[in-house]
Amino acid sequence: HPRFPYTVEQTYELRLKSLFLLPSADLAYDIPVAKAVVTITHPTDRPIRYKQYRLDTEPTVVEKGDKRTVQWQCAEIPAFKESAYSPPEFMAGPHIAFAAERFSLNEYSFRELSWKNVGLWYRQLASDPDHVANFTVTPTADPLHLKERADSIYRETTRKTRYVAAYLDIDGWQPHSLRHVRQRQYGDCKDLTSLLTAELHAGGITAYPCLLLTSDEGATDTAFANFGFNHVITMALIGDDTLWYDPTCDICPPRRLPSANQGAVGVVATDTGGVLVTVPFSSAESNRIVRSICITADSVGRIALKVRAAASGSFALRLRAGVRHMDRKEIDQYITNWLIGSRPQYKVLSYQISGEDDLAAPVQIEYELSCAKQLDIVGGTRYLL
Repeated sequence: HPRFPYTVEQTYELRLKSLFLLPSADLAYDIPVAKAVVTITHPTDRPIRYKQYRLDTEPTVVEKGDKRTVQWQCAEIPAFKESAYSPPEFMAGPHIAFAAERFSLNEYSFRELSWKNVGLWYRQLASDPDHVANFTVTPTADPLHLKERADSIYRETTRKTRYVAAYLDIDGWQPHSLRHVRQRQYGDCKDLTSLLTAELHAGGITAYPCLLLTSDEGATDTAFANFGFNHVITMALIGDDTLWYDPTCDICPPRRLPSANQGAVGVVATDTGGVLVTVPFSSAESNRIVRSICITADSVGRIALKVRAAASGSFALRLRAGVRHMDRKEIDQYITNWLIGSRPQYKVLSYQISGEDDLAAPVQIEYELSCAKQLDIVGGTRYLL
């Protein structure tokens, strides 16, 4: 269709070697879709579950011999534009999700799709001969002692390791052996969670891996069991309390998770199967920036500001992550953007950062600003607007 308004046509076909982790059919584009046809064909003895989101079209289902064909014909799908700061469940546009009832992946087989069996299957993948299978939970009348021990194990694990994601084939889901991770002192989220879980068990603390889809990638539909996860973290259990650790985050204090983990629905792979949980949010009081500002103005209304800011929680994490691998010029630009953003009337004269290496303390920034714009006069009084 070479004439305006242009129409772009595309046709593609996927042939999959395994029914594990079936891709969804995404129908969300930043331009309208005039027509879309989605067809999935599978053996009748290999059932495929599906669920459609933000689509009103019902599929047609045809069975012929040992094949089953499900087809959606959609028309006039409006353009989809993601809104800034929208909740995770509204990040995805119209799409159809698929999940197999049973499949094989290398020597591992899966049957009967449920969250419980998702957890059991991951435990099978993550089993390791070096893992303490029958550990003894330390009896203590003081849970605080166990929490301090868990925090110490987390700090030691993150100190000795670094996050590196490098995998092929099943390694995208199966952790490397504990011996491999301990020798090389690096790994991805699965590897480091397996290591941290093993170390907590050795310390007499119950702990499990938790599979989750981080909130910056979308939301998990609890009514549709599937394998759509992109991260693994650790949940420790002490009495009735859960303690959460992300061993890939070496700038996170103990029990402090990156914001993308918080509020996500995960599957904890317990001894008896997967259990749906919601990763807790940190408190508002622990995520804030406290500023004290001294403003001076001359006789014509030109001002200068001396500011002391203390960033804690997620704000401190962003600062630590932002400056840790930058050179001085990059840090200057990053801090300038962080301090004044889209306010071109201000200029950063100087700044000093402290506390970025002390994970238990806020990140402190002292800085001086000048303002090119004079104070506004309203009714004979100057105002800083």
